[in-house]
Amino acid sequence: MPPHGIITFSTWGVPFLNTIILVLSGFTVTWAHKAICISKFEQTRIALLLTIFLAIMFTNLQICEYIESSYNIGDGIYGSVFFMLTDFMVFTY
Repeated sequence: MPPHGIITFSTWGVPFLNTIILVLSGFTVTWAHKAICISKFEQTRIALLLTIFLAIMFTNLQICEYIESSYNIGDGIYGSVFFMLTDFMVFTY
């Protein structure tokens, strides 16, 4: 439960969309790997381009989420944990 005065995002909005994008990018990068293994280089190119496109979409949505949040990293434990965990997702992408 967030502290009083902190307005959170709906979990069915941008966070859910970003989760779908992350799962889809896992599929596309696996597709690229399998295509490399069987020497289907055109499929590899398509899959990697899709993966890059999904990465750009994810990063842009994450930036929008950061800009629109009603709290920041200095707003106690809630803000600190939120930004730390979401930064881990962005930088491990």
